[in-house]
Amino acid sequence: ILISESAHLIWVLRCDRTINRVQHSEQSITKRWSTIMNKRLQTDRITAKIIIRKDKYKNLVTSTWSDVI
Repeated sequence: ILISESAHLIWVLRCDRTINRVQHSEQSITKRWSTIMNKRLQTDRITAKIIIRKDKYKNLVTSTWSDVI
């Protein structure tokens, strides 16, 4: 999840730089990455709690994100 989301952000930033000639600061890139990861984490939490209420899925989400949060 981290790799695919990060790769997508890199692609978006490179397109933005190439097409729109926008230079992003390190701080703005870090903020965007954090926002993306938090949204993905929230999606996974909702999925684990509402859609799939089984403990094994809750444990999977927890173990996936435990090193990040």
